[in-house]
Amino acid sequence: MHKLGASVIFFLIFVSILGPNVAEASTYDVIVVRGDILIDYTVAQAYSQKEKIPILLTDPKTLSGFSKRELMGFYDEGARKVLIIGGTTDAISESIELEITNIGYEVTRIWDWDRAGTAARVAIDLWKSSRESVILNGNIEESYLIASKFAMRRGIPILITNENEIPPSTIEALNMINARKVYVVGPMISENVVKSLTSKGIAVERLGKDINISDVIDLEEEGLN
Repeated sequence: MHKLGASVIFFLIFVSILGPNVAEASTYDVIVVRGDILIDYTVAQAYSQKEKIPILLTDPKTLSGFSKRELMGFYDEGARKVLIIGGTTDAISESIELEITNIGYEVTRIWDWDRAGTAARVAIDLWKSSRESVILNGNIEESYLIASKFAMRRGIPILITNENEIPPSTIEALNMINARKVYVVGPMISENVVKSLTSKGIAVERLGKDINISDVIDLEEEGLN
């Protein structure tokens, strides 16, 4: 997994194509995620694109001088609300949250006890309702980029499964957001998972099997070829 150095990397995610879900006025001004946990960043990207919110990637324990200056610059431009994705133990420390609060921000943290749970909370709390969702195996990093691009194009949340069983938190999220269609992305997601979804009345399509990836993502443009 990619590791960040002492400094953080700052990403601005701009909208290119709007998906079927029409975004309301954004609740947050900046999203903060741990930069070396790629799944948290992947989950955050879908919401960032939908709401046109910049993402700040940080080390887990300390807020670098660079990232602090970036946050202060946003604050001077009128930003007031920061969303942290991930818990205090495995993602972003309480000390970082305190530093952000001391700048003057109102901070909200969305997290759960594992990555599937955190993704579920993001879908439930931030989307509230979405007829479609992407599901990937959280252990297969090779799926993250395609899943992220597809989710951003459609404006839908990303949820996480294991290879052979859907976590209860993911099932809860699908129920809560009233999902009726799921796009399965990547390998190592068994037919047991697909059958579990269809038994709940959820339509399932596999990206790369039922849907040609090049039909929904310009591979050359996205650097995936």
